[in-house]
Amino acid sequence: MTRRFALLTGVGGEGWIKAAKQRFGIDIAALTIGPSGCDAVNIYAGWYRASEIEEDGCILVRPDHHVAWRMQSDSAKAGAELAAVLARLLAVA
Repeated sequence: MTRRFALLTGVGGEGWIKAAKQRFGIDIAALTIGPSGCDAVNIYAGWYRASEIEEDGCILVRPDHHVAWRMQSDSAKAGAELAAVLARLLAVA
């Protein structure tokens, strides 16, 4: 079984999905949660209440299934923010 980081976002999190697909030297699974057409279906919007992020926010989950980082909403600098977080988590900064 491959262990990797997972980035979870909602229907408005295209910026985070794009950022997760950049080359950071690690494999990141990027998944959307929301209505039909997303990777995981969230019919009653319970995900947003439980996660405490907006539809365009994100949560980064470590390979050991612990939440490593959360961003309330989308950012114009998603790639730079995600790179900085990964650098801190992986102790390369």
